[in-house]
Order: sequence, then C-alpha cells, then structure tokens
Amino acid sequence: VMDEPLHVGIISDRNQIANGFSTQYPNNRQINYIGGSMLVDYFSSTSWLDTLVYHETCHNYQLNAKGNMVSSTMHSVLGNGSILLPWITIPNIVESSFLLEGNAVLNESWHGNGGRLYSGRFKAATLMQAKAGYLTPERVYNDNYYFLYGEHFYTLGGFYSYYLAQEYGLDDVNSYWKKHSKYWWWPFYTNIPMDQAIGKNFEQTLNTFD
Repeated sequence: VMDEPLHVGIISDRNQIANGFSTQYPNNRQINYIGGSMLVDYFSSTSWLDTLVYHETCHNYQLNAKGNMVSSTMHSVLGNGSILLPWITIPNIVESSFLLEGNAVLNESWHGNGGRLYSGRFKAATLMQAKAGYLTPERVYNDNYYFLYGEHFYTLGGFYSYYLAQEYGLDDVNSYWKKHSKYWWWPFYTNIPMDQAIGKNFEQTLNTFD
C-alpha cells in the first residue's frame, strides 16, 4: 500500500519524448509523455499508454516502499521532499537501474498487452550483451560507469527479472522492494534483501541467469 496518493499526468502532445518518469519528489507521481504513441513497435504493444503506465506505476511502488519505522516516521513528519539524506526516507532510491528498470520492464510485459520483453530487438541485444561478458555483478552494480545513455538497464535487466519471475514467481520477485526498503541505515545491500525475497542472493541468481 502506498503512503501517498499516486498522481498521474500526461504531458503536452508537442513533447516528442517517448518515455515518462516516476518520482517521489515532492510527492508520489508519474508523468507520461504522449510521444510514445508513435512508438508501438518499440514498446511491442498495442497500447503505448497501457505499457507506459504499467512501467511507471511499477516504479512508484518500488520507490514508495518503506519497510521500516524510521522511513515511515520521517515521511509522516517531512513528507518525501527531504533533501537531507533522502535515502533514509526513500531507501530504494539508491538501487541500481539494472534492477529498477528491469523489474519495471518485467511488470509492463506481464499483462498480456505486450511490452518490451516481447521485442525481438531487445532479446537480440540481451544475447549480444551477455555474450560480450557484460553480465557480471561488478558491471551491473556500477552500471552507470559502463553503459552511459544506453538501454541495457531495460534489456539485460528486463530479461534477468523475467528469469527470476519464471523461477521464483512474480509476487516473490516484486517483494524484493519491500525487503530492500528495510535497510534505511545502509540501503546499498542487494544480496541480503534478494535472499529474503526469493531464497537466493543476487550474485547467485545472476550467475545462474548467465
């Protein structure tokens, strides 16, 4: 359950950006860009808006999670707008884009409406990246140093999350975000909350996926 109402908006049709964004600042909201209506092939979907809303709403659930009393109390006093150690209020905000975007691609593709996991181009890119040796804990932990401005978050991360859902079930995979949000004092753990969610840590699952 989110601790704030989710506000959803669609930006002007004069904006050609095909994506959207989700944020907790200053409140729980998402904005979707109407330019995506021209890219049904990219989204591999009959409805760009359905796919985008599923994707961005997944981010809202990921980031809004507060599995500890400290974050919940901070939110009740300061809201989500605090710039003082923001991960204390929103622990999941520091998580890797590989996991954030990958999980959102999984959820956008789970409803029988299409989504980027149905894309042959995305699958081919994932296989090429895996063959090139890009699926290592070091690279995906520190992905911004290696994959600037790329789509690997969505390709590698999406098919990795799909693998997890096939092996362990969608509900347990999605529970990772609640487990991770417990660690407000040091939200840079990945192995521990993954083990709590599905019974295997992150590095183990990445090795079996590869």
